[in-house]
This record gives sequence, structure tokens and C-alpha cells, in this order.
Amino acid sequence: MLGVTVGEDVERRSEQLFKQGNYTVGLLLDAAATTAVEQVADQVNEVINNIAKKQGYAPTWRFSPGYGNWPLEIQPQLGKIIKTEQIGLQVTENFLLFPRKSVTAIIGLMPGDQCLTTKRGCSSCSQKDCQSRKLPEKAAATKPETSKTTAETSGIAMKAQPTE
Repeated sequence: MLGVTVGEDVERRSEQLFKQGNYTVGLLLDAAATTAVEQVADQVNEVINNIAKKQGYAPTWRFSPGYGNWPLEIQPQLGKIIKTEQIGLQVTENFLLFPRKSVTAIIGLMPGDQCLTTKRGCSSCSQKDCQSRKLPEKAAATKPETSKTTAETSGIAMKAQPTE
């Protein structure tokens, strides 16, 4: 199990930038913080994987509450087990993490001689009606007939928009 956060200072600064009208930098900072917390989670995941392998276990992939059919309502119990309060990470009454740029997760461990046969991702998920499903048949069903640029779709004229 793991719990990581980049803290709330980055959130405060991003909010401050938005309030000052500096939306681009605020958005970039927010995106960078999202990337940073995922990178930290990946690094902790790798440390756990290395320790597990040295002890004769084969790790599975990282899985977080709210993914697939694992409900967010598990967050309080997971947070208690991980002791997230030690890193300033809290679970809100709506089962979300605070600071927002945080991750909690589990990593399964199997005996080292076993191999995981289930594929990771949407192809192995039982939630066939999921809005976020990423499978070729869903993409084909929802793909628009004509391809439009972001500017055309949004109706926003862009400066220096490339022409064909």
C-alpha cells in the first residue's frame, strides 16, 4: 500500500495565479503538480516492486480507490492503514484526498513463481458501460464522422491557427 502527496502549497499557488488572472501559468502549475504526484507514486511503486521481488513475490499493478469498481468509500480505511496523516494527507467526508495532488493505492503481491494473466486496463474491466472506457469498439462507436480541430469544436478563434 502507498500514499503520496506533493502537498497543498502548490494548490494554493495555482489558486492564487487564477485569482490574479494568470490562468495559463496557474493551469500549467496544476498540470505539473498532477504529473509530479504520479511520478512520486511511480517511484514508490518501483521501490515496493523491488523489495517484493527480493522477498520472492511478483507484484501486480498499482490500483487506487475510484478506479474500476473499487469504490471511493474505501479511502478512510485505506488512509488509516497507510497512516496518511503522517504525511499531511487527509480523506474528506466525500472520500476525496486532500491535498488534491495526492495518491493512495494498493499493489498486489503473488508468489514469485506465479504470473499475472489478466491484462491491465479497460479490456479486463467488467464495467462495460463506463464513461471512461478506452476500447477500440467504444472509440469507433463514439468517433465523429468528420474530424474537427479543437478551435472548430469550441468555436474559439485561435491566433496563428495553421491553415491547410
